[in-house]
Amino acid sequence: MLLDWPCQLSDSARSHEGQGIHSGLAVIVSCDRGAIVQLLHRQFDQPGQTLEVQPLVVVNDHALLDWWQSGHGGRALLRKQAGEWQIVVCAGKALKQMSMLKEAGVAAADAEAMVEQLTQQESTLPAERLQVMDAFGMAHH
Repeated sequence: MLLDWPCQLSDSARSHEGQGIHSGLAVIVSCDRGAIVQLLHRQFDQPGQTLEVQPLVVVNDHALLDWWQSGHGGRALLRKQAGEWQIVVCAGKALKQMSMLKEAGVAAADAEAMVEQLTQQESTLPAERLQVMDAFGMAHH
């Protein structure tokens, strides 16, 4: 499925245009994040039940995220293949374990970075919400 999310430069990225690879990487990650969110909304939004995707961490060709919809939640691992993002697995707490991420084909350094960033971003979420997401069972796509 082709995603038509517009990858436009943000004001902060535009101010760094031509200043090296780091600003280019920021734009790519921004585009990836938008494409992932759009993919998930297309697949899971229902009338009156919008999927909430946050936090979302992208490291190279993998993404790890939290999702929430109508009192239910969990985590998802996605992989970018041939330029398109695909859901690899949805699970709960297991998706923050290095062994599961390695088994899913994520390089050790990428897995470590994703878990560290996701855990840091999750620190602002209510404890009750984290308990619900941790308890989500596994579903392969």
